[in-house]
Order: sequence, then structure tokens, then C-alpha cells
Amino acid sequence: VGVNDLSGQGLRIYPNPATGLFYVEGAEPGARICVYNPVGVMLQETLVSGTEVISLEDQPNGMYFITISNGDKVLNHYKLIKQ
Repeated sequence: VGVNDLSGQGLRIYPNPATGLFYVEGAEPGARICVYNPVGVMLQETLVSGTEVISLEDQPNGMYFITISNGDKVLNHYKLIKQ
């Protein structure tokens, strides 16, 4: 629970749900991680260089969305739950 192997890509986002800090492992270096709130406003954008930390500590509890892309190609979309 909380550790996801997503689409066989070896990508893990954990813990999920969490109280504010999420970790992303296994994304290709140079890939872009974008975090969106429930109404689609981008909150963060990060280029992957290893294990990335996503902090939603300053955001209200609820569901958030992550898009991971490489160049113009969207690799996948994921949901995060902040408790």
C-alpha cells in the first residue's frame, strides 16, 4: 500500500496517501514532473535528476495530479492524496 509500480515503468510514487511529502523514484533523468491542484492550476514543475521530493505541505488536504513528460510526450498521469 502506498508504493506503486506504475505501468511497468519501474516508477514509484510514495507514500500515497501522505500528509505532505511525496517521493518519485524511477523517472528518467531530464523528464518533467508537473503537479496540479484539483482545478488544474499548476503548483510545481520539476526536472528529474534522481529521486524527487514533491512537497504539498502548504496545500490543503485533497487530491492532486501529477503529469510526467519527456519533451513533448506525456508519459503518464497519476493521482496523489494529501491527508
